[in-house]
Amino acid sequence: MTTQRGLTELSSGSSNKKPHLDIKPWLQNLELFEYIEIFCKFKGVEDVIYMSERDLKEIGVKNGAHRAKISSSLILLREKYEIKAASEKAFGSSLTIGTLISASGA
Repeated sequence: MTTQRGLTELSSGSSNKKPHLDIKPWLQNLELFEYIEIFCKFKGVEDVIYMSERDLKEIGVKNGAHRAKISSSLILLREKYEIKAASEKAFGSSLTIGTLISASGA
């Protein structure tokens, strides 16, 4: 599954900063190197995080097992991002996505 490697914050002074995970390290962590070129048009995983398996098929991920692996990863990341957003709304911007990932053991 995905790890903290490649995870950074886009900006450091804003409460509306977005978690950012570069596409290439994310696909490398999933061992799906063959899709780096297909996904290179996206700036980061946050640009594809709400894609469905149908969307993945439409952009060129033809292998069903690969779509499932990518989709599962996106679901986990989406949940973490949504938890982070809710936490920031409730407690301010002191939490980082890296802290959440470390706490979740992913």
